[in-house]
Amino acid sequence: MTAYGQNSLHINIHTLFFHLIKCHRRYVTYIFATVFSTCGKMIRQLAIICGCLAAGEFIIWLTGIPLPSSIVGMIILTLSLKLGIVKLEWVQNVSEALVSNIGFFFVPPGVAVMLYFDVIKAEFWPIVTATVVSTILVLAVTGWVHQLFGKKDFENKPENKA
Repeated sequence: MTAYGQNSLHINIHTLFFHLIKCHRRYVTYIFATVFSTCGKMIRQLAIICGCLAAGEFIIWLTGIPLPSSIVGMIILTLSLKLGIVKLEWVQNVSEALVSNIGFFFVPPGVAVMLYFDVIKAEFWPIVTATVVSTILVLAVTGWVHQLFGKKDFENKPENKA
């Protein structure tokens, strides 16, 4: 192809592109606004979640409480949601995405477990016993707490009073 043909093709592609932009400016603006709006919401949602985790890390560093900082951060996020400081819509989409891909986050611990097969083999029965006993205790305590608070909630509802 000659230089003239290349330039002609180049000019035609640019002319077509700018013509499409000019004719469909409203649609292009809508698409860009939608993309940037969605990105902005996701960044805000991630910032809220990471901010709660950072606050949990700071509290653990400050107080020295023997708890994982991620647990403290999630407690802060839960309290913020319950008290209305953070609205559910502000974190819902990213939270749903994280929960729907939760299996992906268990790959590194699963690989790490494979490194300790010799320890697991040596301590198999204590591990199984601790797992079974703790599962039974968690189920029992959860049931008792639900019965305790479930009765109070049922009795306090106006439609249940005679």
